[in-house]
Amino acid sequence: MAAVALVALRSFVATAERPLEGGGRRQLLAAWRDPRTRLVGVLVLAFALTEGVANDWLALTVTDGLQADEWLGSFTFGVFVVVMTLARFTGGQFLHRFGRVAVLRATAGLAIAGVVLVAVAPSVPSLTV
Repeated sequence: MAAVALVALRSFVATAERPLEGGGRRQLLAAWRDPRTRLVGVLVLAFALTEGVANDWLALTVTDGLQADEWLGSFTFGVFVVVMTLARFTGGQFLHRFGRVAVLRATAGLAIAGVVLVAVAPSVPSLTV
């Protein structure tokens, strides 16, 4: 991944203040000092970890942590996967209509709300309120 990232850095869009032509390795690595690049990296990491945790632990959390039946754990995981798939198929339309910032804020808010709801819910019925 590090090698791919270093190669990908060569294709960053140059700006008037910082053209990428002929700057060598020093200028190639300068993109990592840009706060926007770091912020995008942190957001991608946070979303990837959130999705990974849900993929690995959501059904088990519902069945063992919330003492629900196994079918409900499977159903909850299935709903999560379907909604995630639909969001990936329709995400471009939302980006086009509302813009990147609004979509990022909305999806981050939904992710945070879902994580908090599952983490603090004492039982399954409180998840459906």
